[in-house]
Amino acid sequence: LAYSESRRVSVEKGGGVEAETWSSNQRFWRSRDQRCTKNNRYFRTVRGPGVRGFAVQEFDPDFLKSLLENPDSPFDDPRNRKRKDSRSSTVVELNVPTPSGLRTMIFKRFRVTKRSDGLANLFRPSPTLRSWRFGHGLPDRGLPTPRPWLVFHRRRYGLSWEGYLLCEKIEEARELQDRVRESTPSARGDLIDRLARLIRRLHQSGLSHRDLKASNLL
Repeated sequence: LAYSESRRVSVEKGGGVEAETWSSNQRFWRSRDQRCTKNNRYFRTVRGPGVRGFAVQEFDPDFLKSLLENPDSPFDDPRNRKRKDSRSSTVVELNVPTPSGLRTMIFKRFRVTKRSDGLANLFRPSPTLRSWRFGHGLPDRGLPTPRPWLVFHRRRYGLSWEGYLLCEKIEEARELQDRVRESTPSARGDLIDRLARLIRRLHQSGLSHRDLKASNLL
């Protein structure tokens, strides 16, 4: 409407410009979604004994090598705080050297729960790889999320099995259910409105969360 008034064109034409702009944005976002799985100025492919994946370019090479050589060691280290340990995954916090100094990050191991998982990963992105792509694709769409630094899978018989994902920890973040318990009724209404707008924007961007629950919203 503002465009139509300023350019003295019909509302219909202004709406057409908006629709074409949105379509152009979606094409641009989709074209960038593959950047994080290629070698370029931002990302690189990585390999280790029986593992293969991708990392951001600024990853410390010595720390990266140690993770690729023994991916399960952080989960056995008592110095690392364990956040989750279930049939499907294990999550710990660990300190990672970065160009700006040590930083606490979240390291997650996606377990293989079915024998068919490796074969299924031939035909669709694994949950680990989806998390990596979403972690870099959401900020491009103006949707904030922790930035992933590393992703890789154990490889056997040409198939991807257990997955590993390292991403930034958002300090002082609280899960949605904790925020709701602390909020007044009017503040809860504001949270509902903000959440609805966020999900609408997610879906308008052509993305689906696939595990939308309060504990996954910070």
